[in-house]
Amino acid sequence: MVKQDQGFVSPKTCHSCDHKMLEMALNKRIRQCPECGVEHDHDISAARDIRQKGILALQAAGFVVSAHRAQRKSFTKTVAA
Repeated sequence: MVKQDQGFVSPKTCHSCDHKMLEMALNKRIRQCPECGVEHDHDISAARDIRQKGILALQAAGFVVSAHRAQRKSFTKTVAA
């Protein structure tokens, strides 16, 4: 488990292009990114952003994160794909 900073504004970040929206109504569940045009579900987009940030934090700590979400300590540096 990786604890996320409370200042991380994942629901406002597009998981496709990383565009950050300044404002977004919480009652609007589906939105379209004004930058790339991709349509997002508010909760799914936030979950993807949180997962990606957690993976990057684990890799920075020297863990290898597999496609099956398992992790192990590695003696070699992880190379981003």
